[in-house]
Amino acid sequence: MEFIGAILDNGIWKMRKVNNNVFIIRSVKMAEPAEMYQCQTTNCGYIYNPDKGDRKGKISKGTKFEDLPEDWKCPICGASKKAFRPLG
Repeated sequence: MEFIGAILDNGIWKMRKVNNNVFIIRSVKMAEPAEMYQCQTTNCGYIYNPDKGDRKGKISKGTKFEDLPEDWKCPICGASKKAFRPLG
């Protein structure tokens, strides 16, 4: 099977080629850059994406950065929320 992907309207369109003529298309929503925050500590750069949440910190998908607990830490380097800046 062949996979083809392109970014369109802040979503990813995935196409699967089946039997050389049938395509299955589905859209996957992506968070806007303004909704994502990046850790600014040296050698980290972790990006918090609300669409993914934080499995290690037991933060569910869909949780906005602003709604994270005040004691939440970067799952990579342990930095506090104050070390994060918006991407957008």
